[in-house]
Amino acid sequence: MDKKIVLNIAPGESGLHKIAAAFRRTFAGDDGEKVLEYLEKTCFENKSAFVPGDPQTSAFNEGRRTVLLDIKRLMKMEEK
Repeated sequence: MDKKIVLNIAPGESGLHKIAAAFRRTFAGDDGEKVLEYLEKTCFENKSAFVPGDPQTSAFNEGRRTVLLDIKRLMKMEEK
């Protein structure tokens, strides 16, 4: 059974753009860049999250990767 995630933001793009702007502010500056670099290394950004013979760990790792990719997608969203 697939579950959908619902964000508690205002209807329309403006709410999502506000969240995206908050992510950009959060990861701005030296400390934010260091944290983002750490997440890129530990959350499987550019490598497989698959663990042979361990579907639960594979799923967990893929969840970590999905969160990082979503953060990066939001940070690239243009301001409105």
